[in-house]
Parts: sequence; structure tokens; C-alpha cells
Amino acid sequence: MTSTNYTTLANISQSEIKTLFEIYPFFKEELVKRTIRYDDDLKIFLESALKTIDYLQGVPDETINKIIFSMTFAKFDKGSKIFQVDETSHIMQIIQGGMVEIYTTMDNGVEFVIERLYRGSVINHRSFITEDKIDVNARCQMPVTLFYILWDKMCEIKDSCPVLSKNIDNIEIQLINKDNPIALDYIISRDATVSKNKKRRSRKEQAYRDKLTVKLKNAVMFHIVKTRILKRIPNFNEILNMAIHKKKREMQAARRKQQEFDLD
Repeated sequence: MTSTNYTTLANISQSEIKTLFEIYPFFKEELVKRTIRYDDDLKIFLESALKTIDYLQGVPDETINKIIFSMTFAKFDKGSKIFQVDETSHIMQIIQGGMVEIYTTMDNGVEFVIERLYRGSVINHRSFITEDKIDVNARCQMPVTLFYILWDKMCEIKDSCPVLSKNIDNIEIQLINKDNPIALDYIISRDATVSKNKKRRSRKEQAYRDKLTVKLKNAVMFHIVKTRILKRIPNFNEILNMAIHKKKREMQAARRKQQEFDLD
């Protein structure tokens, strides 16, 4: 940045901004409403990626802006692991640059690549709602930059938006009652692809084909995970924790359903 004339500037540190928001929370709300209205490239990119998520459909732009404003930037070197099997999902990520490889290790020790995700792809947008255990690994095949949001932060935002709250609650109920849980949790993003007959697919068509691909791979991965579980006999504590976790989620979902019924 270069000044073209005499200029007077001031700065404020990140810690001072945080303190200011704590003292005057309404100021943060106004900042989200006003300052993020401008259409810079980063905002447009994150907004576009977020709107590929089903439960963000129909959510007010102000709430989308809150989510964008609450996201944190992260940078990873080539070879770094984003997450691995058996970790608990608690963040949702959007890839800004680079490539993330989703893979699993077969019983014979051979690594099998399930998907390669590029700019605009969304990872763990559903599993972080139920804080599910992750069934696959993710690593950087080149330097990667991404933005992420913690589930705790998303909860704060959804509590201030009835539409988002209802959408997420519905998704959570679906996930809890799902016979075929999510083993793979990502949304593929890529430019319109040239097919073998050299006709470019529209973004809508490509997104539909990618969604079907993820569903198919998820069904296969679920079968692999289920087979592994059957081969390994869990100990008593593992069985108890799984039962408690499932019951807790069911009770929370039932409580929210009752609250909606009472309001009606």
C-alpha cells in the first residue's frame, strides 16, 4: 500500500478489537452488518462456498456474513494432516487454495485415495453438527490455505437466526436417525469439467454429478467402516460411551422438537 498524498493513519490491535467487542457487543453486530457488505474477492468466495451447503439455503445474508466474519484462516505445509481417523469432528473447513487428499488405509496397510479436494470444497459441514468421529484421513498434497469455523461458534450464530436453527436441527435429527451414517463428509468444488466428447458441463450439472459420486463413495466407505467394526470387538467402555453419546443426541433432538411443538 502506497500513500499518494500526505496521510494520517491510526491502528488498533487485534486484542484491543476483541476487548472492544466484549465491552460493546452491539458494535460487532453493526460491524458485521455494515463492513462486510462490500464485495471483496474473499467475501464473494466464502459466500459462494457456504451457499453450496444445504442447511444454509434460504438463510438471511446477514447470518451468512456472521459466519464469514467468524471464520479463521489457517495455513498448512505440504504433507500436513488436516485430520485423521477417530478424531472428533468439531470444525467445518473451506479450502481456499491447494489440494487436500481424503484417504483411508486398507487392512493390508495400503493407502487408498478416496478424493482430491480443491479450492471452494467444503469439509465436515455435517459431521461437526453431531461431533461425529471421523472415519477417514485428510492430508495436504501441496501447501494449503483454508478457512474454518468451530461448531461452538456456529451454535452461537444459529441461536440468533431461527431459519438456520431450524435447518440445522432438522439435519441433526436426520443424522441421528440415519441407518447409513456419514462416513465421508465433503462437498466437491471445481470448474466446469470437459467431458470426453469435449462438451463442457454446466456448474449445475457438474455439482449434481459430484453429489452422486460422494453418495456412492460414502456407501462404499460405510461398508468398509462397518466391516472393520465387526472385526474388532469393542471393550465395555467403548460400548458404554457410544450408547451414552447416542442417547444424549436423541434427547437433545427430542427436546428441541418438543420446544417447537410448544411454540406452535
